[in-house]
Amino acid sequence: MSCVQKVYYHSGGLRLNPNLYESGKVCLSLLNTWWGKGCEKWGKSSSSMLQVLVSIQGLVLNDRPYFNEPGSKNSAETTGGERCSLAYNQTAFVRSCKTMLYSLRKPPMVN
Repeated sequence: MSCVQKVYYHSGGLRLNPNLYESGKVCLSLLNTWWGKGCEKWGKSSSSMLQVLVSIQGLVLNDRPYFNEPGSKNSAETTGGERCSLAYNQTAFVRSCKTMLYSLRKPPMVN
């Protein structure tokens, strides 16, 4: 496989994470949807689906997603940054619950 063609997030129209868009796009350099260099980008002979899943688990689905947003890392470890991160997590929790309800009420179609 020359590149992961499609990784889709069933969002229900809600954005839970800076890397998970309402449209379903998953933003990650390994998927060639964000800039990256060297091993951060998809390599035809060196990348695998396992690498994609581990990257999503470790880089996207973390306990401080607010700091995934470009430019927000500068505020990490500051009172303001931590406050924004906590507020982001609270909103993400509510949106996550709404997304689960949406998925239960209208499961994604399987082709």
